[in-house]
Amino acid sequence: MRNLFCTLVFFWTIQSQDGWTQTYFDDDKLLKNQNRLDFTGHGVSLVREFVSANDLILDTGIGLGGGYTDLELDVLNPYWSLGNPALTLYANPKFYFYRKKVIETCDLCFNNGGAYLGGRIRYVSRHFGYMHFTDLRSTILSNVHIGFQMSGRSKTLFRGHFGLGYATTLHNGFGSFYRSVDVGISRIVGYWKK
Repeated sequence: MRNLFCTLVFFWTIQSQDGWTQTYFDDDKLLKNQNRLDFTGHGVSLVREFVSANDLILDTGIGLGGGYTDLELDVLNPYWSLGNPALTLYANPKFYFYRKKVIETCDLCFNNGGAYLGGRIRYVSRHFGYMHFTDLRSTILSNVHIGFQMSGRSKTLFRGHFGLGYATTLHNGFGSFYRSVDVGISRIVGYWKK
């Protein structure tokens, strides 16, 4: 009887551990490397997300979109024109918090979904177009933000962040603090293995 009881306890322990592992490591909710196409107020970007650790992703991107004119009166001056797009390059490490709870309870946390703390550094070039309505300047923008990325089981994501940043134009070195707000829709265009 004692051996039967010990055997049942052993199998129950193994089963509960196996069930917990399956709940926690739902493959669809784990962070994974992926490519996305972002459509935001800044423009269109091709983005790659690299998983660095269980809770950390490095988000890098290249795109075309709006640029910035000279900083006037310590204010950032964005300018958006289809005829004068600017090149954007950025890197954004993202630390996802409460991953275990998110994986167990969140229904919209597929495709690297969840809330994160990030820090973005972004380079925005001069304009590339031939129509010179305004003179865009090369600008470096850096910010710290809290963000989110949500999707169901589809490959379309809704994402955004808000935070505080500092921008500097490269030709004269003038800088300004700014509120960093970014909202957009993304489409996953491919996965690849770690």
